[in-house]
Amino acid sequence: RHGVRRQRQMCIRDSGRVVFNPVIRAINRATTALVMGTVVNADLVPLGDVEVTAFLANDDPAVALPVATTYATPAAMEMPLGSYALALDAGSYDLYVRPMGAADRTLAAPGLSLAAGAIVNQDLESPPPAP
Repeated sequence: RHGVRRQRQMCIRDSGRVVFNPVIRAINRATTALVMGTVVNADLVPLGDVEVTAFLANDDPAVALPVATTYATPAAMEMPLGSYALALDAGSYDLYVRPMGAADRTLAAPGLSLAAGAIVNQDLESPPPAP
């Protein structure tokens, strides 16, 4: 399916402890695209700590595994608030957002078509965080 790589589990439970399993992902710029932008609210104010997840286009996020997930930069970081970046293989994707505390993801960029080597700026609108 488009040469998509699934990431391994980043932490496991062992005898009641959480053991982190670091994952290093190398990307080949000749076969991947970079999607980056800012997560904003309806008033175009940047939002941090919002989950950004890519699924293959038309996959059902309730049953499909995500291709990649990251988080929009929080205020305490040196990067601009709300910025995100995902490296994805060439193909078509649906990007979803989920603010902290929300149970469901919201479709923010449907059918995003990416060519190998492309750098795509795609801002995403997120609903407000859950109370």
